[in-house]
Amino acid sequence: MCPRKSLSPWGESTNWGLGVLRAMRQTRVGGTFRESRRLLAVWSISFLPCRPRRPLGHGRHDLTHRKIPPIREMTRPLLAVLPLLTSLSAQGPGPLPDLGTSVTPPVTLSGIVTDASGPVAGATLHILRQRAPLWNGTTDMSHETEHHTVKTGADGRFSAVAPPWRYASVYATKGDQASKFVDDLMAPVGGVSIVLEATTRVATRLVANGKGIAGHKTRLERITPEKHGVSVRFEATTGVNGELRFDKLPPGLWQLEIQAGDWRMKEPAVFGDGKGPKQINLLPAITLDCQVRVMGPEDGPAGPPVTNARIELIDHRHFYSTVSDMTGRFRLPGGEVGPGQRILIQPTGHAYRVLVTPPGHSPDSPAPQVTVVVPAGRSITGVVTDPRGTPMKRAAVLATGLVHMTGVHPQHTSQATRTGADGRYTFTTLDPSTLYVIRVVRPNAEQQVIAHVRPLDGKKDLGNFRIGSNRIELSLQFADGRPADLSVRIWGPRRAADMMRWRPFVETKKGTWISDCLDEGAYMIAGYSKTYGYVRKAFDYKNDPRQRMTQLEALTLRKMRLISGTVQSANGKPASGVKVSILPAGATDSSGSSDWSDFIVEEFKKTDFPADKYPTSTKTGADGKFSVWCYEASGNLDLVAQPDAAGPNAAEKLTRIDRVTSKTGPFRITLLPK
Repeated sequence: MCPRKSLSPWGESTNWGLGVLRAMRQTRVGGTFRESRRLLAVWSISFLPCRPRRPLGHGRHDLTHRKIPPIREMTRPLLAVLPLLTSLSAQGPGPLPDLGTSVTPPVTLSGIVTDASGPVAGATLHILRQRAPLWNGTTDMSHETEHHTVKTGADGRFSAVAPPWRYASVYATKGDQASKFVDDLMAPVGGVSIVLEATTRVATRLVANGKGIAGHKTRLERITPEKHGVSVRFEATTGVNGELRFDKLPPGLWQLEIQAGDWRMKEPAVFGDGKGPKQINLLPAITLDCQVRVMGPEDGPAGPPVTNARIELIDHRHFYSTVSDMTGRFRLPGGEVGPGQRILIQPTGHAYRVLVTPPGHSPDSPAPQVTVVVPAGRSITGVVTDPRGTPMKRAAVLATGLVHMTGVHPQHTSQATRTGADGRYTFTTLDPSTLYVIRVVRPNAEQQVIAHVRPLDGKKDLGNFRIGSNRIELSLQFADGRPADLSVRIWGPRRAADMMRWRPFVETKKGTWISDCLDEGAYMIAGYSKTYGYVRKAFDYKNDPRQRMTQLEALTLRKMRLISGTVQSANGKPASGVKVSILPAGATDSSGSSDWSDFIVEEFKKTDFPADKYPTSTKTGADGKFSVWCYEASGNLDLVAQPDAAGPNAAEKLTRIDRVTSKTGPFRITLLPK
């Protein structure tokens, strides 16, 4: 069930770079679409394919891997070679780098593996990462993963060096035991707890017209509920009577797919928790004759046929791929009369395209029954330099589809290339209907965002990008000592679809942390502890090549404290029944802030600082006394007393003590008349 392994310089096993350099050597800088396609074709062979998704065709959210072809044994991982290809010159144009921030220190993913008897020595921990953040993709390209393994020690503990700011999923195996998957891990992270239990199995039978279908290729993929979950894939072929069996699976939900051909599945087949179909009845499928042609002028006929275009079926139940012949023709099996089929077209010299074939076609219609057209590609170029401004040659650059104007999954249009001796990279066949995020891969496998861009007519030059730039460097001080459970986090940018998801800072030296490389936008940073509370700051970040490579920030974290005092009326008597709250500066109630960071804070307050344990609002007693918790040390909070409109102090108005965290108590609030 585990793929073959090759060694990486991190002391783990990896398959993530297989074949990439071989293709890169054949691809000149700014090469043609044919050369870029050759690169991607090798990637589709060399990586562990996996797929994000949900069952029953409602969108996908997991990734998988399968056994590796023998060609993998002849390759070398990208991680082992990239350091040799990257030269960080000691001299060069441009200002000196911010030493200690342009280079990210090694980070680790660590934890313990146990079973019912305690820690487990010699267990194999499987670490899975997406090659690129291709969320929600359903093609082989969007399934490509890196797979690493590490063994637990005598105490059951493990520690693996990992690329920073890359999501991972992990599970453990030993003998007849396997753990559930732990998703959404991002190094640096520690204290990961993995529990082994009995493995599961999937057994079923493929039947058509009452007879078992022998020798049919299938694959089983894990279904994950997490957006960044990375899963595994297993392959098997049915026996002589159509029987199919997968043994020693990790616990969880699994979905079966069959190779498209003469038969099709009516609906997805899901297995898990001892449930799943014992027999799958297949239905007859149709095969359509299709042709790929160049997009002609507006309102004009299609252009000439496209030869050697790779075609891949995108389906929740079937898998299939082929290439067009010399006349641009290809066969598309696994369909049914009526509904269309979603396919990915990777044509030579033109932009990738995802489309749904028009419905209503029949194999009895004149051939070709389906004609698809592909647009001309668009160009994007730029230069990557090292921290001192020296061009970086042969740096890997990814163009990942982010948003497609027609709503299709844009990850399928992703491409990759390398910089030349002058540090320049060029993409010439990008889809004009897709918004791309351009990333460069560093020697430690960290991926840094260069820009978000939609390629339009002409060649767009993104200019120079300096490796290690566009970071936040945070100096975090501790008024009451450093908490053991400290976490330094960043949220944003605000416009991102998952802005509520935080990423860790990496500590470069004691008291100093750096963020990942940031795109322009609104962010929130925080020093966070469940025992101390948190300190935060929200700001707008702008990339300015004329400034330092990092933006400096400083915060001080203090222990949470109980704020107490009394509320009295204007006549000096205790005011009972008055609501006293800790609120964002200027707010009159808990929903009165328009700062987007307050909404982030509200989310983790519900789980880590629940109101029943740490109340931030209360009502005064008969003696006018109150006590509320303050677990934010940011200094932008007010202590607010709000009389009840129907109470004894209705004639008095809301009164506040601003920036209460910078002041000492006990506090006395005197209500003022309206």
